[in-house]
Amino acid sequence: MAVKASITVNIGVRKGKKGTSNNQKLRKYDWWNILPKFLFEQLRQISNLYFLGVILIEQVPDVSNRGRYGTLSALLLMLTLFFLKEVAEDLRRRYSDDQINKRKASVWYKGAWKDLKWGSLIPGDVIELDNGDLIPADAVII
Repeated sequence: MAVKASITVNIGVRKGKKGTSNNQKLRKYDWWNILPKFLFEQLRQISNLYFLGVILIEQVPDVSNRGRYGTLSALLLMLTLFFLKEVAEDLRRRYSDDQINKRKASVWYKGAWKDLKWGSLIPGDVIELDNGDLIPADAVII
């Protein structure tokens, strides 16, 4: 027995399901999770985990023949530099997301064309495209 699939598109009616949006989010971090995520990613690397182990062993006074903080300061310096690089990259991604989400699209709504931002588009919106226009993500061309 064949199963028939159907898709209902309500043209001109903007009733999106909760959580449906065309809002693009490529950034990796939020303000509340940047440090735990960064440390988790860095400590998954075997080299950083090795140096952390060496640092812990060097903290025992009778084991270390060098200063207690030499390797620790080197690891902290490298982690700080990597952290600043990750923050800069994430800020660039956030800026790019904002630029894309603020672009305008002409949407058929209540019998007229209305300009809306790409981030506020929902599934079922009918979009008018002109020659050379960029197409919003997940758009179906009819």
